[in-house]
Amino acid sequence: MKHLDLLNEFRTQIAQLRSQVEAGSAMGLYDTHKVAEGVICGLLRELCDWHDLRNLNSDQANFPGIDLADD
Repeated sequence: MKHLDLLNEFRTQIAQLRSQVEAGSAMGLYDTHKVAEGVICGLLRELCDWHDLRNLNSDQANFPGIDLADD
C-alpha cells in the first residue's frame, strides 16, 4: 500500500508543478520554469539511469536552443 501512496503523491506533486509552470507562462513569469528544469533533470537522471544528464542553463544563463544534455 505504501508504494501506491507514493505513486499518488508523486502524481499530485507533478500535476501541481505543471499547473504552476502553466500559470507562470500565462503571466510572463518564468522563475518556476527554472526550478522545473532542475526537478525534471533530476527525475530523468534517476528514472532513466542517465547519470550524466545535466541542465545546460545552470552552466550558462539561458543556454541557446537546448536545456538538458548528456555528452
